[in-house]
Amino acid sequence: MRSRSSSEQHLYGLGDFHIGHTNSSPELVERAVKIIEKDPHPKRVYLLGDLVEAAAKNVGTSVYHQDLALDDQIETLVRLLAPIRRHIQVYLVGNHEYRLLKEYNLNVPRLVRRSLGCSTAIQHHDTIRFPNKSYRIFAVHGYGAAKRVETAITKISNDTREIDADIVLYGHLHYLFALKKYVNRQGRPEPKLLACTGCFMKQMPDYAQMRLCPPAQPGFVRISVTSDDIDYKLFEMKEKKSREQPRRRKKKKAADKKKKGKSWVSSYDP
Repeated sequence: MRSRSSSEQHLYGLGDFHIGHTNSSPELVERAVKIIEKDPHPKRVYLLGDLVEAAAKNVGTSVYHQDLALDDQIETLVRLLAPIRRHIQVYLVGNHEYRLLKEYNLNVPRLVRRSLGCSTAIQHHDTIRFPNKSYRIFAVHGYGAAKRVETAITKISNDTREIDADIVLYGHLHYLFALKKYVNRQGRPEPKLLACTGCFMKQMPDYAQMRLCPPAQPGFVRISVTSDDIDYKLFEMKEKKSREQPRRRKKKKAADKKKKGKSWVSSYDP
C-alpha cells in the first residue's frame, strides 16, 4: 500500500495475542485497541501473527493450557479488532496459524479477513510517501528463538539483512523493544528502525520458563513517521488491579476505628 501525506503518521505493530491460551489477556488487547482507536493521527495497523493459540498435541504442552475452542478463538479475535478494522493493513501468518494451514489446510487469517477486510500475507512490504521523502516498511512474524533481548536485536538484524527497508516490524520473540540507528545512504545519515512488537501474554509459557528466558512485558509498539524523521513509543500493558482489595481495606479500617471507640471492659461479655 502506498500513500501521500505531509502530516505525521503512526504505524502500530502488535501481535502474539495467543487468544485461547490461559495466559493470554484479551483485556489487554481490548485496551490496546482503544488506545489505537483514540489516536487522531492517520494510522496503520500491522498484525504480526500468532493471534490465536491453535494448540496441538504434537507441539509443546499448550494444548493443556487452552481454554477456548478454535472457533471461539477466531470469534473473540474478530470482536476485539473490529473497532480498528479500517486501519488494519495486514494479518501476517504466524507459526500458530501456519500449523493449521500445514496440518488441515485451514487458513485462519483468510477467515478473519472476511470479517475485517484486511489483507493477509507471510511477508508484507509497505511504503509511506511524503512530498520530499518516502519510507519502506517490512513486516514479518519471524521464526526461531532468542533467549535475551540482546540476542534478539542481533537476530532481527541478521534475519532482515537482505531486506531493503527503513522500518522493520518483527514478532514471534515476545520481547517489546525498538532500536533506532543510522545507515549511510550516499553519504547522508538516514534513520532505520528495528522493532520487536511484543505480546499479550500475562505469564511466560512453560517452554520459555524451561529455557530460563527472561519475562516479556506485554505490550505493543507505535512508530511515528514524518518527512524528517522516525521515532517510536513502547506501550507496556499492565493488568489493572482488582478494586475489591481497596474496598476490603476500607471496611477493615472502619471496623478497627469502631473497635477503638469502645473500651475493653464495656465490650467484654462473659
